[in-house]
Amino acid sequence: LRLVRETYLMPILVITPKLRVSEKVALFHAGANTCLELLSLPRYVYPACLLVFGYPSEQQKNRKKPERFCVSDLVCENSYRDKSSRKIREMFDGKTDGKSYEEWMEAFWKRKYESDFSREMNRSMAVYLKDFEN
Repeated sequence: LRLVRETYLMPILVITPKLRVSEKVALFHAGANTCLELLSLPRYVYPACLLVFGYPSEQQKNRKKPERFCVSDLVCENSYRDKSSRKIREMFDGKTDGKSYEEWMEAFWKRKYESDFSREMNRSMAVYLKDFEN
C-alpha cells in the first residue's frame, strides 16, 4: 500500500504597499527557497501562484500595449472548441508587429520558455516537488 500525501495548493497574497511592482516581482523571481522561508511554508505546502498588486511604473504606463484577442477567440462556452491551424493564424492577423506568424511565435517561445525567469521557475518547482519523491 502506498501512502498518498496531501498537498495544499495555497494561493498567497502578499500585501506590501511600500514596495514598487518591480520590487514585488523581484521577490517572486527570488525563487522557491526564498518564498518558502519568507512565507514560513510547512512541508507539502507550496504557492500555486503569487498575485502582485501595485502601481505601474512610468515606463509601463507609456509602453505600447499589445492588441488583445477577441473574447470569442479565447472563451469556450459549454464545451471546448478546438481551433484549426488556419483559425489560430487568423487570430494572430495584425497582432505580430509586422513579423510573420512563425517569427513571432519563435520570439514568444524564446521569451517565455528559454528565459532566465523560466529556468528559475523550473528550478523552483523541482525544489517544491522534492518532498514528493519516493
